[in-house]
Amino acid sequence: MSIERVVALRHKYSGRFLWARRGDKTWMIRDPQWLDRAIAFFSEDMALAPEQEAVGREERELDRQENELEDKEGDASRARLDEIHRRQEEVNRRQQDLEERQEKLEEEAETKLWSLIDDAIKQGVARAIARPRQ
Repeated sequence: MSIERVVALRHKYSGRFLWARRGDKTWMIRDPQWLDRAIAFFSEDMALAPEQEAVGREERELDRQENELEDKEGDASRARLDEIHRRQEEVNRRQQDLEERQEKLEEEAETKLWSLIDDAIKQGVARAIARPRQ
């Protein structure tokens, strides 16, 4: 679906909705309980955001400190740079772990979401949206 089609849907339908393409049809779910269930699937993934932001801030601060020290000479500066590099490796490992956790959670949530969409179609909660004229 093109971005233009998404924008057109947003203008045509107000409020909350979930739309999806299944095969050659586009479906819309507007039932609040079904929408809340869909959002809940992604709650664990979204809960990682503060931790990801904290890791990002820490990474930026270490980069700033590294840039500050790179032009300085001396044993103290070298030792401090070594410490910064060690901490950067640790932060990178934490960031990679977070990314792997997020990817796994997203995959699980998407699987649940598609199941919900299929159930909504079967139960008549989802309704087909007419295809736009070309």
